[in-house]
Amino acid sequence: KYHQNRSGSTGRSWGMEATLAFVPFVSAPDVGFWRELGRRKLDELGLDASPVPVWARFEVSSHGRSSSLAFAEGGAFGAAPPPTAAGAHVLRGKLVNTNTLEEFKTADKNQLMARAAAELREELGNSAPEALSRMLVLTFADLKLHEYYYWFAFPALAPAVQFTAAPPRGLVDALAPLSVGALRAAHERA
Repeated sequence: KYHQNRSGSTGRSWGMEATLAFVPFVSAPDVGFWRELGRRKLDELGLDASPVPVWARFEVSSHGRSSSLAFAEGGAFGAAPPPTAAGAHVLRGKLVNTNTLEEFKTADKNQLMARAAAELREELGNSAPEALSRMLVLTFADLKLHEYYYWFAFPALAPAVQFTAAPPRGLVDALAPLSVGALRAAHERA
């Protein structure tokens, strides 16, 4: 449960353990993203509908009631992530550009998500934690009319057991006595 405190920021009520839930991303592609997709469609992709690597950046929302925006910008295309500002994180993804509006509308989104989830499961033990933040983008670019149709998805693995958050505890209660001593010693040396 969330409550509004007097300062206007959102806080967590810690009466008991609370079930943690994932807040979904909201896609936020900018004009540069569409411009670069159009350029790549003309110069590189042509009729090839193979997935291409794309990136988005996000910042964690400062309160739990709103989603984090996944910004897809002009520099989103390529094998390496674009540079990000301090506090920003990247989402790795794949973009599938269809060749007709009909292909876009009839694409099997469930199959695309199942494939993305399978890839995520395969990499689960071999990847850094940030590699688990993913996105999938399905597009159709009508370059004659300058219209872009899109669908963003953010696959995530569902835990077998729900995660819970316990009330905050002091360091002495949370850490073993030796760890607290080592932490104190390190702090005193610094």
